Amino acid sequence: MNRQLLFLSTCLLSAFFLQAKCPSVTRTISIGAAAPKSVLKITAQVTFSHLDSDIPTAWILQETWPAGCAIRSATWNGEDYPPIQRQADDCWIFGYPDTPWNVEDGTLAYELVLPSLQDDEEVRALQSFGKIYTCNDEDDVRGDTSLLVDINAPFYDILPLEIRISPGWNLISAPCRLSEETQAALLQGGAIYDIPGNATPGEMFFCQSPFPETPGTPFWYHEEGPHPRVVSLSACDPIADGLFPNGGQWHDGWNLVGVRGTMPQSVDSSQGLWLWQEGGYTRSPQNTLSPGQAGWIFR
Repeated sequence: MNRQLLFLSTCLLSAFFLQAKCPSVTRTISIGAAAPKSVLKITAQVTFSHLDSDIPTAWILQETWPAGCAIRSATWNGEDYPPIQRQADDCWIFGYPDTPWNVEDGTLAYELVLPSLQDDEEVRALQSFGKIYTCNDEDDVRGDTSLLVDINAPFYDILPLEIRISPGWNLISAPCRLSEETQAALLQGGAIYDIPGNATPGEMFFCQSPFPETPGTPFWYHEEGPHPRVVSLSACDPIADGLFPNGGQWHDGWNLVGVRGTMPQSVDSSQGLWLWQEGGYTRSPQNTLSPGQAGWIFR
């Protein structure tokens, strides 16, 4: 029997699920128009009410895209979680036995491959539909629902990037120029703080500032919310890949660096790479800095 059908039929027999409410799921489509065969990042932000009587023990997210679209890969809170197929739809199950993920707040992200166009076709509008199921409830996915496949639009292939935000202080960098809307989604109304260009790891002084104009500039951000989240970014224009030192100049000794562009950067440092994690600096087991991160190196 299909796993989704087995899940639904099993749950319907259990009175335990009678008060289960669907989570709130909001879809974000990273780019409004792209050339045929482009690959875009789609995210679905999942939030529960956190009232014990409302949270289900299992639920299903189903995404429906027109024929010709394909999901290339998917992650849940940054970990691989490919969909399973139910007829022509892609589905993810949470909380059911033998599935890897519990019922909790989080971010589902997947790469959507756009279809090709017919010879006499220049533009095609794509419309997505999402459904959420518990055993006795269902709801629609909210947020963005449409995009255009346009032969005159730019071609994208995983150009959208991500920044992971943890509760408390985050030492991060924006790898590309961001729109005001994307900045607001990243900061969610909170303030950011810049770091002096000649600062060292032991100096924790900084001041509130506007969003850095230069891609790769490291900065502090304090997350007031209690849960981790993943923010999708879209580059406004192409940019050269590389490490970017705070203030734009390298120093002898410690340098705080971010990443410009879309590619992870190897770090050559005898002292290793130090990242801010869970309230303190931790040496990275891999000397690689990913877009969205910032860290200290010695040179």
